[in-house]
Amino acid sequence: MAPCPGSARRRPLADRRPRRSRCNRREHTGPGDQRTHVGGSNGVVRPVGPAFSSRDTEPSYLAKIAAAQHEIREGNSYEVCLTTTLTARLPAAAAAPWPTYLALRRKNPAPFASYLRFGGLTVASTSPERFLRITSDGGMRAEPIKGTRRRGADPERDRQLREDLAASLKDRAENIMIVDLLRNDLSHFAEPGSVTVTRLCEIESYATVHQMVSTIDARLLPGSPRAEAVAVCFPAGSMTGAPKISTMAILDRLEEGPRGLYSGAIGYFSLNGATDLAVAIRTLVTTAEAGNGSGQAATAELTLGVGGAITADSVPDEEYDEIRVKAHGVLSALGADFPDA
Repeated sequence: MAPCPGSARRRPLADRRPRRSRCNRREHTGPGDQRTHVGGSNGVVRPVGPAFSSRDTEPSYLAKIAAAQHEIREGNSYEVCLTTTLTARLPAAAAAPWPTYLALRRKNPAPFASYLRFGGLTVASTSPERFLRITSDGGMRAEPIKGTRRRGADPERDRQLREDLAASLKDRAENIMIVDLLRNDLSHFAEPGSVTVTRLCEIESYATVHQMVSTIDARLLPGSPRAEAVAVCFPAGSMTGAPKISTMAILDRLEEGPRGLYSGAIGYFSLNGATDLAVAIRTLVTTAEAGNGSGQAATAELTLGVGGAITADSVPDEEYDEIRVKAHGVLSALGADFPDA
C-alpha cells in the first residue's frame, strides 16, 4: 500500500551527521562493488556505490521546514512529517537487488525486514517500525516510532546519545502527539474502553540508530472487517503528522512529488484473520527500465525516501541532519553517500 499524499536539549551536530568526504568524488558502479581509494596509502578498501541525488537541496529542504512551521503557527497542524526522496540511476546489470537486500540486512538488521519482487519492481526494506498488527483473536497493536539518534562510536558516547534521546522533551512531544493520533485511529474499530497505551516513549537500539517507540493496544470490535480497520488507520500517523487529514494536505503542497511506496505499508493478511504490517521506511525501491532498442542499455532507478517530524520547536539544521542519519543505514550498505545537493 502507498500513502495518500504525495527547546529541548539536542546532541551536537558533530555527533549526529555521517560526514561525506568532499575530496572523494567517485564514478558509480554497482552496489557493493569494491574499489581502493585513489591516492590512498593505508590499504583500506571501501565499497563504492551509486551516486544519489536528492529531490531537495539543503536550502530548499530548510525552506520547506520553515513553511511547515508557518503552518503550525497558523494552527493548521501540530506536527508535519516532512519527507524527501533520494534517487540514483545505474546499469540494470549492476543493480543486483537480492545481494543488495542481503547487504542491507547485514548492515542494518531490523525486525520487519522484507524483500518483494514484482516484475521489474523490487523492494528491499529494513523497517524497524510496526504499522498495525491484528491477531486472529482480535488483538490490535500499533507501535509508532518518533525520535532518532545515531549510534555512538564508542560505548560511552553511545550511552550519552541514548540518554539524550530519552530525555528530549521535543522528541517526547513528537511521539506523544502521534500516540494520541493512533489512539483515535484505533478507536474507530475497537471495543469501547479497550484502547490503552502499554508503552510510552521507550528507547530501542538498532545497528545504526536509537529510536523512541510507543505501543498502543486495543481489541477489535467483534464482526468488524479487518481490512476496513487497517484502512481507517492508513497511512501511518508517524508518517503524516497530526491532525492527519489537514496535515496530509500541507504535505501534498510542500513535498512537490509523490512518495511512492515509501511511508506506505508492507506485510500480510492471513486466511485465519491475522494481519501484520510494517511502515515502509529504511526501504530501497529498485525499478528496472528497459533499453530503447537503439543502443540505449537497460537501466535501474534506485529510490530511498527519508524524512522527519517538524514541530514548532524544531531547529531546521538539526532536522536536516536527522534525515542524513536516517539515510545512513541504507546508503552505507550500498557504499553510497548522502548527496551534497
